[in-house]
Amino acid sequence: MLARGRGSFRGKIAFTLAVPAFLGAYLLLHRGPTLGSTQSGNCCGPDHPEAPRELDFPYYSLRDGFSSQLQLVSDSPKPIGLTIAIRDLAGDTLLTSAMIQPQAKLAFDLRSLLTQLGADPGGAFAEGSVAVYFVGTIMPVVGQITMTNAVARLVHESEMVENDPGRTDIPAVLNGVWWNLGGGRDALIMVCNTSGLPVMADVFLDFFGTRHPSAALSFRPHETKVLSITQLLAELNVSPVQAPQGGITIIQRGGVPKLIAQGKVLDPVSGFSTTLRFPSQESQPTSTLHASGLPIGTPSPVGIDGNPSPFAGLGTFVPHLVAPNLLATPQTVTVTVEYPTKPAHSSTTPPAAPLLSKEGTKGWSAGEDTGTTIPPRLLAAYVASDTGRITLPPFTVGPYGTEDVALDSVLSQLPGPVPYSSLRIQYSGPPASLVAELASVEEQKDLVVDSKLQDEGWGWAGSGANPWHLDDETDSIVFLTNAGDKDVPIGFEVTANNSHYYLTKLRLAPHETRAINLRELRDSRRPDFKRNTIPAAATDGSVSWIRLDDVPVTGRVVMVQRHGGVASNYDCCTCLCPASYMRCDITPHRPRPWVRTSPCNAPAWLHTRTAMVRTRTRT
Repeated sequence: MLARGRGSFRGKIAFTLAVPAFLGAYLLLHRGPTLGSTQSGNCCGPDHPEAPRELDFPYYSLRDGFSSQLQLVSDSPKPIGLTIAIRDLAGDTLLTSAMIQPQAKLAFDLRSLLTQLGADPGGAFAEGSVAVYFVGTIMPVVGQITMTNAVARLVHESEMVENDPGRTDIPAVLNGVWWNLGGGRDALIMVCNTSGLPVMADVFLDFFGTRHPSAALSFRPHETKVLSITQLLAELNVSPVQAPQGGITIIQRGGVPKLIAQGKVLDPVSGFSTTLRFPSQESQPTSTLHASGLPIGTPSPVGIDGNPSPFAGLGTFVPHLVAPNLLATPQTVTVTVEYPTKPAHSSTTPPAAPLLSKEGTKGWSAGEDTGTTIPPRLLAAYVASDTGRITLPPFTVGPYGTEDVALDSVLSQLPGPVPYSSLRIQYSGPPASLVAELASVEEQKDLVVDSKLQDEGWGWAGSGANPWHLDDETDSIVFLTNAGDKDVPIGFEVTANNSHYYLTKLRLAPHETRAINLRELRDSRRPDFKRNTIPAAATDGSVSWIRLDDVPVTGRVVMVQRHGGVASNYDCCTCLCPASYMRCDITPHRPRPWVRTSPCNAPAWLHTRTAMVRTRTRT
């Protein structure tokens, strides 16, 4: 249940230290192009001026007790005017306009919005697609649609696709998977024609080791079709019990790609719900996938930082990897489970080089012993942890076959309850020859935590801009995973009520997954280096992050309704532009004999404080 998008900013990291006038020293250290900026086509700078942009969402639904919320996040330093097009299944369109503020979150309840536009939310516009138009760079606005049935405890998402005039990220071939059919469960695939032209497409179902052609599809302009896998199987004289999992491929006939798709498997009886995705081949440059922050087993009631796991008390979980092979030859899949073990430092004393700066009489300052300790609930946001790894025996996926592998065998190999895990999946075939889904299923099947698998070589998967929400039932947790073999610094910013809050000197150890609980960050009231805090009454906002080195990093926001049995996931990427170290300032302080080194080659008697901040400029 994740969204995928792209945005644009020119990342900058400021080592901001109050400079005395008699020193007046500034450092400006430019970094070279990062992995993300290179592989994303150098999306920043004068070669990419402001131009008309389009985001397409393949589906929304207001039927069967569902609500649909369109959530947009800005990564722009200035307001952006939006035109929102809501379309029914036939392609008929209603238009409205809105303005999104800099670095802000903007949410629309589609039922209320349709009512304001004079449409009947229970009639023709009860389901359809959405498009958002604006003028900007690549890509200052990202988002997703989340569909929720609170009574039945069901949720699934609709991912955005960038579809700008003159360029598009719509794949020429749509490859997806269905799984866990039977017992009345069906998989629905929603296919949307994003263009004003008619389109024809061919459909194939992969099961029983064979690719089976299905009836061709004919789309009118902007039409959305809802395909039932159970019905498509019946047309081939096959029942869902015979083919509970398989692959589906949709190939447009000629022309510029215009079709996007999203799928879902829902079971109102048990509360099982999962999102099915159709990733582009361009987003899979290698044969290695990674998922961040999944519950496994019975999550530990106390995490490595002394606080409960984000998933504690929600049940016992078994990850399921569903892997369809798109080749006519078999291939092998190897799964590695990664999990935190213990902090690299004590949870009751700060690290040797404290990571929070002193503001007035509160916080931490380098080389200064204040006689207090970092609260355990915050330590996990700053202190690297050791990571345990378990590699499972490889399994084989046959030609045009699909394997639904329950990873329950790993539970007995864990050292004990762990707060969360991340998974690394390697397959033997060429890139994009396997389209996998990963979901952690609670044993009572009333909660499913999806995780979109990201290719480790995909340059866009190195930054993010995502919405967050807090209330009496809902927590928002940011998971960040370092998939590489060396440390990587992270720039991290939380925005709420026009306030900006930064985590300073955030680093991930090799293969580490960090969980940052935004409620705990807000309620700590600890100021950042600019003396800002997250407003105590803030319940909504956005969070942005960026990796600062050529190391593969993935991240997402998970919103968990603890008593609602619902988990939503957000993973909107932004353009990963080259970062810069902007400056380093120094202020005098009383001598501290144990201060051995200082930034900017400052004398040892100078007190220093450092902070890493991402700022944005657009050209």
